[in-house]
Amino acid sequence: MNQTKPFPDPSDGNDLYMTILAFLLFLIEQGILLKTILSKLPKKVLQQMGKKATKICKEKGIVPKKVPDEHYYQINSYPLSVLVEMWKGFDDLLI
Repeated sequence: MNQTKPFPDPSDGNDLYMTILAFLLFLIEQGILLKTILSKLPKKVLQQMGKKATKICKEKGIVPKKVPDEHYYQINSYPLSVLVEMWKGFDDLLI
């Protein structure tokens, strides 16, 4: 049985950076989000998540890291702590 694991603790100073999609896949792996929800998630919602994460970064003085993407050339990667905060506005997608 897959047990839900807590988010890694970013307070240790080793904040992990992830893209929005990688974060959502992480939530699926942890049993927090259903895979079927991700497959039906409108692109617009992913864009809203990115905008919210970018806004949180700006408020905290964090610069998102750019990572290569085969569709968009480059996309942003955010600290896990920012993604967890961003997720609070979208957790209505929970199972």
